[in-house]
Amino acid sequence: MPTYKDEKTGTWYCKFYYMDWTGSRKQKLKRSFKLQRDAKEWERVFLEKQACNPDMTFQALYELYMEDISTRLKESTVDTKKKRIQYRILPYFKDKPINQITPSDVRNVPIPEFLCRQIREYMGQVYGLRQSDRLFMLIDISARDAFRRACERSGVKRIRIHDLRHSHESLLIELGFPALLIAERIGDTVGMVNDIYGHLYPNRHEEVAVKLRDLVSN
Repeated sequence: MPTYKDEKTGTWYCKFYYMDWTGSRKQKLKRSFKLQRDAKEWERVFLEKQACNPDMTFQALYELYMEDISTRLKESTVDTKKKRIQYRILPYFKDKPINQITPSDVRNVPIPEFLCRQIREYMGQVYGLRQSDRLFMLIDISARDAFRRACERSGVKRIRIHDLRHSHESLLIELGFPALLIAERIGDTVGMVNDIYGHLYPNRHEEVAVKLRDLVSN
């Protein structure tokens, strides 16, 4: 991967040929890198994207995807997709090659029986539902409107749908579940759970002291 130093600016740049998706040979020039290794890394990632190798990282695939949809979709739609991927997927698959992402990477979350019954009742009301169909085929606006009406009927203070996630995590903490289990259940890292919800964990130092006392006493 050839890189060059611009003697006038003291920065590095890379200049190379590549084959685009149409099979045409093109030249690429990228300037203003402070370090030579940064120029080499940028060229490596660029060529990886163009090659679409199955061992490219999920981060590289994400950047290629965002570059593609940015020219075709509305800015608000692009922004929504970007946030969802950044917060829900990238923290877990960022540096992982896409050919190493397997079904075992998908979380299976147990749910209580009462919720299973409610879901089965709902499925029975959906005509022609197939196994490959989404269970809740709603757009954001429809979901928000339905949630707003439900809040008004119940007299509950109106919150965002996403806030149900926070309520769920807060409830699990109140029920005494550890941060590791909560992180696995909701798809966060332990660090994220502690940073956002750490203040909800009760101070259990007194409980520790009592148990240590009882252990020695016995």
